[in-house]
Amino acid sequence: MNTLICAGGSGTRVLEALIHVCAAGLGPPSLRVLVIDPDSANGNGNRVTSLVERYREAHRRFKGQLGDGLRLFGTELDLLDVGSRSEGLKTWSPIKKNEKLRDVLNVDLLGGTETPSDVVRLFFTRDELSMDLSEGFRGRPSVGAAAMSLVTLQKGEQPWRQLVEKLQGDLAREEGARVFMAGSVFGGTGAATFYPIARFLRSVPELNRDALKIAVGALSPYFRFGAAEAGGNARTVKEAARAELFPLATRGAVDFYDHLQASNNWPFDLVYWIGDNSPVSVPYAPGGAEQKNPSHYVELMTAMAALDFFKAPQVLQGSCYAGASRAGGNGDGPFTLEWEDLPLVAYDRAEVRQALLRFVLAGCVHLGFAGPLVRRSEILSRPECVPWYWQRFASKGDSLGTEENVGLLNLLDDFFRTFHFPWWEQMHQQAPFRFFNRTAFGNGEGPRLDRLANLLGADRAAEADPDAIDDFYTDMMRVPKRKGGARGTPAYLALLAHASDRFITREYKKTGTKE
Repeated sequence: MNTLICAGGSGTRVLEALIHVCAAGLGPPSLRVLVIDPDSANGNGNRVTSLVERYREAHRRFKGQLGDGLRLFGTELDLLDVGSRSEGLKTWSPIKKNEKLRDVLNVDLLGGTETPSDVVRLFFTRDELSMDLSEGFRGRPSVGAAAMSLVTLQKGEQPWRQLVEKLQGDLAREEGARVFMAGSVFGGTGAATFYPIARFLRSVPELNRDALKIAVGALSPYFRFGAAEAGGNARTVKEAARAELFPLATRGAVDFYDHLQASNNWPFDLVYWIGDNSPVSVPYAPGGAEQKNPSHYVELMTAMAALDFFKAPQVLQGSCYAGASRAGGNGDGPFTLEWEDLPLVAYDRAEVRQALLRFVLAGCVHLGFAGPLVRRSEILSRPECVPWYWQRFASKGDSLGTEENVGLLNLLDDFFRTFHFPWWEQMHQQAPFRFFNRTAFGNGEGPRLDRLANLLGADRAAEADPDAIDDFYTDMMRVPKRKGGARGTPAYLALLAHASDRFITREYKKTGTKE
């Protein structure tokens, strides 16, 4: 089984990206997830927690119900919550509530040991030792590393005990165990997590060092906030993170990893370096609920790197670098990020694009046309007015108007409208990113049905086609009866997906699913 460890705010947003990709059917059969963040109340974490809840509900309701060939919401998530008081995404922190670094290191008790407390003060300032760590490590990886290095003392505690036991089970199988850690190298938590956790896993006697494969998605600076903005907070929060120091922190991380390799102390099999040379500006927030950074394509690229690592028959060795590769216009313009820039080896890019486009297209039709249509009272009394509904549902005694099916339709509404489309829209607000047509998402007002044949790339207003939905309607009629789920909303979602494949094959001039 595969394990994803997400460190800090950036790592959590990588999980967000990965969940959306899994919803489109690209994930592995199962995935174990652990989040590490002392700032467990940050706004990004709350958003991702809600997303995971909705995804798991969709997985429970649609898994095995969509027929052959479709894996929408197909990845089962293991959140290491066995024995927990509540289900759902859990966040582990090396810091207890209101704990300071001096408490973590037991500085006041060092006088009676062989390590004088003065040694600690050689490495940390008075302010750092007194920092309130409940909202993260404030962009100080040295502080975070000191706390994270104590993870070895947590081996017998949850979630580490459960994780080690499950990794043992993975290593007993032929496919072995793969662990991917995601986070930034310019902040506090991510930069402080990679080496201590990898070293801990490598040191556990029960885990076969050679069979356990560990990769890292190391995110270099891809967002920033104004120095003056952070400085204003720094008068009251001395330890506030400063974006102008991100490049220096990244250089420090690179030097440290170079040292690990040179000293033959390298615990990783593969490191992906992923970043953006034009970081996007975000509002400054010291942490907590105010920290709500928008989604970014660097997180999507890291999520795809993780899935590629999980899928590859043979794990690559060393380091990989990912970024945009094509300049606009005559080659002198800014670089743009397109489908071929995804860091993929095991996945076929055409299949990735097909799966993500299929899911977006099905979501557009569901929110903009089919979902409202099947809820109309006239459908219940005169189902023959909608041929595909009569053919696929009413003639078989099936109805999408039952309480259960309406609940599942509402679940799809919520997933696409609240989570999936806003996630894509946020990424497309960044100029270099050109996967989908941002206009088609409707800017919060619902998908543009006249753009169904123009979902990829830049918007082509002159080619807007109000009849595109009629063509999609015809495709729904022509989906072979052997395709799709047996009954209810799962059969409806499968019909949308297969009709999307037909529509894509014709309108996007690319090979679709064979009938």
